[in-house]
Amino acid sequence: MRPGFRAQRIAGWSGGARLCPSQRWSRPGREASPVVPRPSSSRVEDYLSASMDEGEGVSASPRSPASASPSKPAPTRPARAERNAGSEGGHWALREVNEVQATAMGVEIRLHTVKAAIVDARTGNFLSRGASIKLQRCDEEEIDNALKRLCKEFAWDGPVGCSVTLAVARNLGVEGTSFTNVGNGVGKVLQNFLPMNPLVTMVHTEAAGYAELSFDNSLRKFLDEDKLVLVCTIGRNLGAVLYHGGHRMRNMGLNRSITKTFAQNLGKLEAKYEDLWMRVSNTNYQVPTPPSMKAKNGNSSSNSSQWPRMSSASSSTREEESWMDWVQLIDSYLIQLSDYVKPDAIILMPTGAYTAGPLVEEMRGSLALKGPEIIPVSSAVGALVKGAAVGALVELRQAEAIETLKRAVGQDTVQLSKLSEGQLRAAFDFFDPDGDGIVMWDALNTDLQTLGSSISPEKLSKMRTSAEGEVTFQEFSVWWSEVINESPVTFITSSEEFREIIAESDRVVLQVGFSFCRPCKRFEPTFEEYAETTEGVKFVRMNGNENEDTIQFCKDDLQVRKTPSFFAFKNGKKLLSWTGANEDVFAENLSRIHTSLEV
Repeated sequence: MRPGFRAQRIAGWSGGARLCPSQRWSRPGREASPVVPRPSSSRVEDYLSASMDEGEGVSASPRSPASASPSKPAPTRPARAERNAGSEGGHWALREVNEVQATAMGVEIRLHTVKAAIVDARTGNFLSRGASIKLQRCDEEEIDNALKRLCKEFAWDGPVGCSVTLAVARNLGVEGTSFTNVGNGVGKVLQNFLPMNPLVTMVHTEAAGYAELSFDNSLRKFLDEDKLVLVCTIGRNLGAVLYHGGHRMRNMGLNRSITKTFAQNLGKLEAKYEDLWMRVSNTNYQVPTPPSMKAKNGNSSSNSSQWPRMSSASSSTREEESWMDWVQLIDSYLIQLSDYVKPDAIILMPTGAYTAGPLVEEMRGSLALKGPEIIPVSSAVGALVKGAAVGALVELRQAEAIETLKRAVGQDTVQLSKLSEGQLRAAFDFFDPDGDGIVMWDALNTDLQTLGSSISPEKLSKMRTSAEGEVTFQEFSVWWSEVINESPVTFITSSEEFREIIAESDRVVLQVGFSFCRPCKRFEPTFEEYAETTEGVKFVRMNGNENEDTIQFCKDDLQVRKTPSFFAFKNGKKLLSWTGANEDVFAENLSRIHTSLEV
C-alpha cells in the first residue's frame, strides 16, 4: 500500500454478499434484475460516525469519549425518531423507479477523509456497510485513488453522488463561493477519475438538504406541496441552498452575493471572545457558549469535561454578550436570505465543530427573523452520504429526461411551444416505456415536472382524462395544444427562441422571473389578460433559472437583478425595462411601446 493512502475498512457485507454491477444500475440496452441485498443487522451509521475529519473542525463521534458534547444535549425535536431507514416516502422524482434505478453510491469528501456507502435513495436504507479512507493529503492523486478504491470495494459501476466542502474544492483548484460553480468545477475533476460512472457533485449543504427533505417525515410537506425551503448549514461558514419542491435551485447567488462575508465576520467574533468561547475537543476551533451549558451555580466551566474551555475570568454578562453577538450575526444573514427568496421554511443544520452542542437549537428562540418557519435539525449521522446519493439520482434523472426528449424531437434545444405532431408523439413515447399507448397519470406528472419548471402543477391539473389514473396520447395531445401551444403567452426555455421571436415580431414584451418567485407567479394571470386583449404585441415569459442557457442569458444579456423583470422590444431593439409586479406601472409602460416613448 502506497504511503499516505490508508484504508480504514469498518465493515463489509453481511456474509460476504455483494451486488454485481449489472444488478445495480441499468444503462440503455442492458436488462438488469432488481436484486438488492438486505442491509446487515449492524448499522452502517456506526461506521459513518466513526471516522471524523479533525482538519475541518469536525468532532469525534458522539459516542466517543473525545466527543465535545453536553452531558444532556437538547433534543432537536421528537420527530427525529421518524427519520427511519425504512421510510416509504423519499424524493418524489424517485417514487416511480425500481430498486435498480434507485441505488447509488453516496460519497462524503473532506480534507482528510473520503467515506462512502451504497444507498437505496427511495428509502434512505444503507445497502452496505461502509468504507472510509483516510488521506494525508487532499489532492487529485489521493482522491482519485480513494474513489477508485471505493468503487472496487463495492464492485460498483453505477451512479455516484459526491458531497464536498469548499476547502476540498480549493485543494482541487476550484475557487469561489458559488455552490453551482464549485459543484460544476469539482464535478469535472472527479468525473475524470470515474469516467464510466454517472456522477453528480454537490457541496455539503446541498447534500444535507436532499437528505432532510427526502427522509425526515416531519419535513415531507415541503417536498410534496411544492414549497420553497432554504437549507442553511451553520459552522465556520454559512452555506445556503434553496429547494423548490425538492429540486435544488442553481445559480441563485446566495453564497456568492450574501453569505460570502460570514467567515470573515465570524473570525472577528472569535478574536473578540477568544477568552470566552469554548475550544471543542479534537479541533482547532472555538464555539460560543450556549445558555444551557452554564451550571446552575453560575460557573459556566462546570461542563469542561465535555466542553474544554480556554481559561477565563470573564463575567456572566460578557458571556451572554458573546452569545447574543453570535446569534445576531447569524440572524443578520438569515434576514438577508429570507428577504431575497421568501421561503416557506428555513432549515438550520450545524456542521463541523458546531455539531458538538445544542447551539442551533438554542439560537432559534433569539432570532429576530420573522415570516418563514424556522426548523433546527441536528446533523444526522450519514446524512451527507444519503443526500449525495439522492441528489445524484434526482439530477441524473432530470438530465436524462431532457436529453431523451431532445433526441426524441430531434432538437438540441427543446422549444416546447413549437413541437410538431410527430415530435409530440415521440415525446409521449418517452413517457410510455412499455409502448401500450397509455401512461399512468402519476408517472406522467412526475416525468413532466422532472423536465423543468415550465411544466407547473397548475398546468398539469388542467389535463382531462377519460379513465382515472390513465392518460392516452389523444388526451395528452389535446392538453398540450390548449395549455402549451395556444396560450396567449409564449413560454420559452432558451435564448435562441427569444432571438427568433424578436426577429419575427415588431413589438415584444418579455417577463423574466424565477420558478420559485411568488410575485412572478401572482402576476402571471394579469400578464395573460393583457396578452389576450392587447393587439400587435407578442407576450413572452421566461424563467431565469430554467437551465444553463437562460441563466447566462438573463445574467449577461438582460442583466436581470430583480424579479419579476420586464423588457419591451421594438423592431428587435430594447425599448425600455422595469421591475416589480405592479399592474399600474405595467399598463403605463405597455402604452409606451405603441407610442415608442423611451424612459
